[in-house]
Amino acid sequence: MELLILANSRKLGGRCIAGIDLVSKKWVRPVSRTEHGELSKEECLISENGVWRDIEVLDVVSAPIGQPIKSLGQPENCVLLSDAWSLKGKIPISEAEKVLDLVCDDEESLLYGTGRSVDMQSVKSGRVNKSLTLVKVVQPSFCIDESSKKLRCRFKYSSHNYDLPVTDDSGWVSAAKVDPDSFSVGTWFLTVSLGEAYLGQMWKLIAAGISTSRENERLLVSQPEGTLSTKIIYGLAIDDFKAPIERDKFSHYRADGLPKKSFATRVLAQQAIAHLLSKANSDEEYNVYKCGNHFHIGHARN
Repeated sequence: MELLILANSRKLGGRCIAGIDLVSKKWVRPVSRTEHGELSKEECLISENGVWRDIEVLDVVSAPIGQPIKSLGQPENCVLLSDAWSLKGKIPISEAEKVLDLVCDDEESLLYGTGRSVDMQSVKSGRVNKSLTLVKVVQPSFCIDESSKKLRCRFKYSSHNYDLPVTDDSGWVSAAKVDPDSFSVGTWFLTVSLGEAYLGQMWKLIAAGISTSRENERLLVSQPEGTLSTKIIYGLAIDDFKAPIERDKFSHYRADGLPKKSFATRVLAQQAIAHLLSKANSDEEYNVYKCGNHFHIGHARN
């Protein structure tokens, strides 16, 4: 089965992966045989040019998927027979909007009403026949929940206001937690899911956020020798690093703006970027130095 991946979120210490079957055009959520169906991080790795990395949103993958399993309120669940994912391609972010427009929902409300959850009585009655949807929103508002310290997203869809937690495990979330206003612009596609039953409710959550707006460009792009990029890195212009740069190319990222490196490397990079954002308005300066055909940023001069 070939899937367009549209969700990669946290679930009970593991992952929840979901996508659309390119043949049937139906949602599929591969699950394990554990009690709650979460996938381990190891089960969510895929090889690209001989290098193992996490499965990412907008990947097109071939997956060994078994038959649907009975799962209350989540009819999309199918057993993942093995972790032998195969990468077939990637939708470039420049083409994502026209592709995602074809699979977006356009309903009066979001997953059975305008509330934050669906009660289990409705689920048990058989009224719930889907738990995944993709919606297109403009200028959502990201913020930090003061009690949980986790990212939330407020947005309007079909004339109704929503306020949902973000469980997306993608790299942009770490930076958005530091500077949510920088991400509260432009057009976003949100994958909304009904989570596991809790306190008699299945709660709505944002399992993936995909920005297709130029306002949210976050990576440096190659520039002619001797020039300096003014593109935004996670909300900061390169000039904000207060250090001279001899620019060749940032080889840790592919031409489509996605990291080449492993999950562990990306986690460290995200933490470094978040640290830079938190220090952006301080007087502390950071080294930027060339290393082969790329450069390093974020090392304090002291």
